[in-house]
Amino acid sequence: MKNIRLVLVLLFLGLNAYSQDRGKKENLFEMQKVKVIIDIDKNVFTNVYANMYVSKKPNALVVALFLPISYNQQKLKLDALFVSKKMKIKGEKMIRGKKVLFMKGTINKEGIDFIKEVYYLKYNKKTSIELTIMLDINADAKYKKMINEIVYSVIEKN
Repeated sequence: MKNIRLVLVLLFLGLNAYSQDRGKKENLFEMQKVKVIIDIDKNVFTNVYANMYVSKKPNALVVALFLPISYNQQKLKLDALFVSKKMKIKGEKMIRGKKVLFMKGTINKEGIDFIKEVYYLKYNKKTSIELTIMLDINADAKYKKMINEIVYSVIEKN
């Protein structure tokens, strides 16, 4: 339960960084309610909020959000995000025929080391999708494969 609260607080604080005025904040919170199409095993993950899924076995988190920022604007912000989130790798690559921005690194939450991956993809001219994945660094290969399939599903279906 502490993990879920911590994630929600971090998510809230992170989302505030995207909005500068009241109108943008309202737009951002409305966009959070819009469902991102995602194929996810509901036997492994529990849906705790619109596009937020958590798992205890393995310890994992999946959050997908629409952001009121274009892909190109997000690309310009990537360097600042990379430094502030203390990630190790960043770039742009093609995944399933679409350009995707990404950052990867490891973080420690409550004594557990996680692989953290953040992806940004274009949704339309003014909107992008942020997909954040956190997976226990010691998770079995089958869960790592499952995470890859989740990433592919978001990229292909949105």
